[in-house]
Amino acid sequence: MRKVSGNKPDVYQIVTDQILKALDEGTVPWRKPWRGGSAGRPKSLSTRKPYNGINVWLLSMSAQAAGFESCYWVTYKKAQDLGGQVRKGEKSTVAVFWKKLEKKKVSDSGTIEKDEFFIMRYYRVFNLDQCDNLDPDKLPVDAMPEIDETELDFEPIAACEQIVHNMPNRPAITHSGDPQAYYRPSADIVNMPNKTKFESESFYYSVLFHELSHSTGHSSRLNRQEKAVAAFGSVNYGKEELIAEFSSCMLCGIAGIESATIENSSAYIDSWSKAIKKDRKLVVQAASAGQKAADFIRGV
Repeated sequence: MRKVSGNKPDVYQIVTDQILKALDEGTVPWRKPWRGGSAGRPKSLSTRKPYNGINVWLLSMSAQAAGFESCYWVTYKKAQDLGGQVRKGEKSTVAVFWKKLEKKKVSDSGTIEKDEFFIMRYYRVFNLDQCDNLDPDKLPVDAMPEIDETELDFEPIAACEQIVHNMPNRPAITHSGDPQAYYRPSADIVNMPNKTKFESESFYYSVLFHELSHSTGHSSRLNRQEKAVAAFGSVNYGKEELIAEFSSCMLCGIAGIESATIENSSAYIDSWSKAIKKDRKLVVQAASAGQKAADFIRGV
């Protein structure tokens, strides 16, 4: 494991290694991140608030691999405070946070100035399914409903339609005979194939969310400068695609639908892996930007 100053682990590398391990195994960890819509999104038991950014995917990936049913996560100490304990032999999952530090310096005029900066740190948490004897009176009672994935002739999904409707300054959405889905920055248009051409409603909305996420990079919205046209497989291309993927999958999770598998997924996995290996900060940055894109689309 790469070390940084003070012999502390490189948190970016810890995150990157976990993502690459999943990709090497043929799994896209940001696909179907959780079950049961907003109720199933990973949450902190201490604050009852959902996790954001890269923590969403790290905790969801761990829950998928272990088959955890609970959406709540707790530190070892918090489990003890609740009268319980983490079962012997259970493995923790990394969660990250930003710590603000101050550095004092003397200016040319002789006054003391404070320079603030942030550094990423990590801590370890356990899923409630890894704990025993927790006080039931102090535990959340919200359930994680199962998703009805029954496929019908195309019918709008209300939760998805609401997300699209809520997007401020939304680009024009066209449904042409063109079989390709894309966002065209020059015209600020999202083009989608006809709805009947998709294998399911979920697949349609996951693709629409992906293209709308690209549109948030427009100068009239979040103004992502890195959304320049780039060759397939390049770092810039891989970063923008990761941002759109994170955002789309988050929106799918919030809407309570499963993010459908895109065609040629092996090629995309290879492209993502190459981009991630070139920049250990890429996953964390893309997850953060994806969160902002999803929040913008939702009008949050």
